[in-house]
Amino acid sequence: MARGEDRKAALIAELARARAQIGGAAASVRVELDVAAKMRRSVSRHRWWWIGGAVLVGVALTNLGTRTKKVYVDGKGRKSQSPGATAAQTGIALTVAKLAFDFAKPIIVKWATGRVTDYVRKKARRDFGDV
Repeated sequence: MARGEDRKAALIAELARARAQIGGAAASVRVELDVAAKMRRSVSRHRWWWIGGAVLVGVALTNLGTRTKKVYVDGKGRKSQSPGATAAQTGIALTVAKLAFDFAKPIIVKWATGRVTDYVRKKARRDFGDV
């Protein structure tokens, strides 16, 4: 009987060691996954590198947006319009379309609801008999 108790105590001790190892591993994983703390340490240690990198990224981003627009001039010295509608006409058309849809939305919803209701009723009658 003493031998069984010794085996039990050994298993309990082994289990406690395994739990301690898992706890230590979990703590190290938590430390590795703490990105905010790593960033704080990196910025505090290498402050000038971070500032220089930010300046370079800012300069690169500002130079990306400096694209010149091409203007085509016909033979008479006038600027040619792009084919199709102007921006003002397109804006007005989109505004009118939005207002029309806003006014028609309740009617469309009521019509769609009626259609779906009729479909469900017909489907229920066909599947379950007269409901």
